[in-house]
Amino acid sequence: MRPGLAFWSILQKDMRNYYLKPPNISWGIIFPVSWSLMFILRSATPVDIRDLLPGVMALVMRKGLFTCISKRKWI
Repeated sequence: MRPGLAFWSILQKDMRNYYLKPPNISWGIIFPVSWSLMFILRSATPVDIRDLLPGVMALVMRKGLFTCISKRKWI
């Protein structure tokens, strides 16, 4: 099998099996966006979106990391 085809096949399988499940989408994408929106709307002072981006990226990466680790079979 060609390396490019093998890469693409594994990528599709992993996306379908692990990453495109409803809990991953809701907690990995919608949750950080809703928290950012909450801080922007409820803040007493003006909030610059660039100040929120490091925290949002940390939430997304943390959720993605723990989701990947929890789904891996440890032998």
